[in-house]
Amino acid sequence: MLSISWRNPLNSIVSVAVATILFVGCTSGRVGPRVGVDLPLSGMQVEGDVTSSSTDIGFVGGATFEGVFKNNWALRFDPQVRTLSNEVLFEGSTPGTTGSIEASGSLQSHNTFLDLPVQIAYARSDEQTWYPFIAAGAMLTFPTISTARIDATQTALVDENVVSVPLISQYSGTSLSEKTPWISLLVTGGVRVPLSDKWEFSTEARLQQLVSGGHISTVASGNVEVFTISLSAPKTSISIVAGIMLRL
Repeated sequence: MLSISWRNPLNSIVSVAVATILFVGCTSGRVGPRVGVDLPLSGMQVEGDVTSSSTDIGFVGGATFEGVFKNNWALRFDPQVRTLSNEVLFEGSTPGTTGSIEASGSLQSHNTFLDLPVQIAYARSDEQTWYPFIAAGAMLTFPTISTARIDATQTALVDENVVSVPLISQYSGTSLSEKTPWISLLVTGGVRVPLSDKWEFSTEARLQQLVSGGHISTVASGNVEVFTISLSAPKTSISIVAGIMLRL
């Protein structure tokens, strides 16, 4: 049987309302959707009875709300949904009453997060055919959906006979309010291209460095712990996104 334990969480989402409050008093603004990919530079962090692991490219989708102050400076709020998947190969063993119990196989993990980034942005000018911008800030991340699936074979010595049984199990956890938010530092660079008086195209790359939190789950093999695997988010990743912005 598969058992999964999650970290004890904080109970509430706080402080994101600052972005909305500061929006009042902005001289102008922008708003629009954004989509792209998340590239985990360090891969998911895995520990335990692991032989190898690989992390897939993730999806990023959300919206940007930007309030402009004093021409070139702006406050950005970019709520987004981000996905992350990986596969872990493992081998584990433990002493049994008549010999060792062994297990080997793979774990597939699929995870969805809610990100709440706030950044201060600077752009030189918006009067050209295109113009660069940079931004820096911080981000709260809340794990929202996590699914772990084990496909393995477990063997044991029973009455001097080797017995092999398939070990297939899946667990899904969903709880926005039962997770401790993670904190990341952000640095962003990008380019915007005005399409008309009201619309512009935007593309950017964002470096995300996790500084607090990141634990996703711990997976273990039931009552007799033949194997255990701990999963954590990548420490460093880059999101590459594109979007359309409406000038307000």
